[in-house]
Amino acid sequence: MKHTKHAIYLFLAAMIYAVVRYNVLGEVAWANVPVYVTNKGLSWAGLALFGLSVASREKADRRGYGTLAAGAILAHVVMSVLVLSPAYFTKFFSESGRMNGVGEASMLAGVLGCVVLGGLYTANLQAREAGASLRAGWGRAVLWLSAVHVLIMGFAGWLAPSGWPGYLPPITLWSFLMALYFLLARGRKGA
Repeated sequence: MKHTKHAIYLFLAAMIYAVVRYNVLGEVAWANVPVYVTNKGLSWAGLALFGLSVASREKADRRGYGTLAAGAILAHVVMSVLVLSPAYFTKFFSESGRMNGVGEASMLAGVLGCVVLGGLYTANLQAREAGASLRAGWGRAVLWLSAVHVLIMGFAGWLAPSGWPGYLPPITLWSFLMALYFLLARGRKGA
């Protein structure tokens, strides 16, 4: 129950930030809240939940946060596919309409992160049935790949705070810093 409550709070906080940054202070149309803006909130909340899962010492917390994170990240992937086009992400596409190197590198990191997350989720189910524990490092791999995904995606915009709506940092920057935080927090715990 506490995991679900935390997930709801994280998602609501991420959505409030996204709506204020992109719709209220930015130039994103209100018609784009259901998929484009919600996708931003889901991605950030999903990463936060996954970070909590990786950083948790208790099995119940790892599983609870991890399961909710997997759901949010899956929704993020589906919504991303719906809007992945030059109309939404001009910086990912060339003039010919093909994805450029930045777009392909960012998507590759995201896909690899999802593959590792899928493997982690499957291993978790098998370990639960067998009473075994998971291989160390899979969660950190997902965090690293997530950090690379958003670094490639947003780095150019991070260097231009004057272009940030209301001077609010992009969600990609917050996500990158969050991934690093959870990587460092887990590293300090010796795992």
